[in-house]
Amino acid sequence: MPARALPRLPPFPLFVLAAACVVSVCAALARSQLIAKGAVAAAVSFDLAVTLPLLYWLLVVRAGRARGLTLVPVFAAGLALAAALLPEGHQGILPALRLVAPLAEAVTIGALVLKGRSVLREYRKARPASIDPVEALETALRAGLGNAVLAEVVASEAGILYFALGSWRRTPDARAFGGARRSGFAAIAWALALGIVTETLALHFLLAKWSPRGAWLATAGSLYSLVWLLGFARSLRLRGTTIEGGALRLRVGLRWSAVIPLADLRSAALVAPPLRSVLSLAPPLGTPNVLLELVRPATAHGPFGSRKTGDRLGLLLDEPEAFLQALSQRA
Repeated sequence: MPARALPRLPPFPLFVLAAACVVSVCAALARSQLIAKGAVAAAVSFDLAVTLPLLYWLLVVRAGRARGLTLVPVFAAGLALAAALLPEGHQGILPALRLVAPLAEAVTIGALVLKGRSVLREYRKARPASIDPVEALETALRAGLGNAVLAEVVASEAGILYFALGSWRRTPDARAFGGARRSGFAAIAWALALGIVTETLALHFLLAKWSPRGAWLATAGSLYSLVWLLGFARSLRLRGTTIEGGALRLRVGLRWSAVIPLADLRSAALVAPPLRSVLSLAPPLGTPNVLLELVRPATAHGPFGSRKTGDRLGLLLDEPEAFLQALSQRA
């Protein structure tokens, strides 16, 4: 029988495997008696600070899975590993390599400034064409960064901050259809927020007796959870589904979004639970009350690059009859 070819690992997992081997060997050498020899210490520091970035460039950057700028954090991580593993007095060429760190930092800051200006320029172009700031930001990030996954992750995080901190003067779009009232998530979110505030205060003073730094870290984590919860709840109220430009733009807060051409819509009708074989795009704790059947499957985009695909979509809307009437008029 002919021998089967071994499966080839994708670039990033292959780099992680190779890096794990290099770090394991370097850690073993750093803990052995051989580290007292200058050549061994130099080799360990070189492998951690230089070989790891070189492997990353060969396996990931050259494969087109990452930009060259991402070499900088890999180099910084290698320096940190070398500093942590190598004992004092046996750090090889690590002191010399540390001189390169300020230059790498300056290059990174300069590149980020240029990228930021590019993203801002693209955002100004995209914003007038879209009533949705998150979509405009994602479009700008795709054009400015050149990486779709990174653009979606950054847009999701920025959207949470925007809806939590910067959207309190904004009112829902009159043309949009949402399901925040029927889902009841807002009431639960406010109750959870009150619980988080109360618990955070009590936990902070309790932890401060043993570790002030730990208390502030725990408080920061709780405050971020509070911001995330409020931002998500606000997005459900302000970011709804619209019918525009010959397409149905599904928006369920920051949870799901999809663009469906009206020509792909086979049917739309009121439904009652339970539903089977349906891709639910309802808010949390909600059950769909509208079923869309499509000619071909559509892809729904979730937070941080997640995806779902289906040709039978379930929506939860506060005014399903008005939505179906508007849809029939436009279709």
